[in-house]
Amino acid sequence: MKPESFSEESKSLIANSRHATLSVISSEYGVHSILVNFVYSDDFAEFYILSRPTSRKVSNIKAHGVASLLFANGSSYTSISAWATIDSSSQTRSLAEGLFARRYNRTPRIADERVIIVITPRRWHGQISKGSDS
Repeated sequence: MKPESFSEESKSLIANSRHATLSVISSEYGVHSILVNFVYSDDFAEFYILSRPTSRKVSNIKAHGVASLLFANGSSYTSISAWATIDSSSQTRSLAEGLFARRYNRTPRIADERVIIVITPRRWHGQISKGSDS
């Protein structure tokens, strides 16, 4: 999916969301959903989530390679269906940690072992409500 296909309203919702819900296929072929901090590239082509290499979400992504991210505010939402990979390179880690520090105004917790979940959108859908959300 090309990032330019995100509407400006969806980009704004993502930019103003502090957290997202990451959903992956579990080892039992159910859904495993987790509230996560996230960062993204300037062009919305990739999303990054810092994680431990031993986390369940990481093992599930290694097994299935797909995920979704849900961003919501009131009755407005945007959901991304995506390819998901695990990247342990120092280059991607440095990029994601820098984006995290800029977005959340703090450095990430110190972690000797850290991997980055890389989310590459395939398609998105959502509904942006006009007017007041309650």
